[in-house]
Amino acid sequence: MMTWKCACIQLVSLVLASGVGAGFGVGFEFKRVLNDLFLLLLALGEDPVSLDEEQSKDNAFFNRANIATGVLLHGCDFSAFLHK
Repeated sequence: MMTWKCACIQLVSLVLASGVGAGFGVGFEFKRVLNDLFLLLLALGEDPVSLDEEQSKDNAFFNRANIATGVLLHGCDFSAFLHK
């Protein structure tokens, strides 16, 4: 029989796992879309220097978001490990 503690640990693990999937999926998709947008703006004649600065800021943001999502992944792993 499952105790309340086991059920809560499984629930937390599932919430963390869904956060990991959503975080990585949205992060990679937005990064790809923004890179395509920067290429389009460059083709339309925007200033390459300002676009490079904005693109590096956006890449830094998404890299930090991927790090945070990796922390969620480790939380999910540790939660599943504690359950066993």
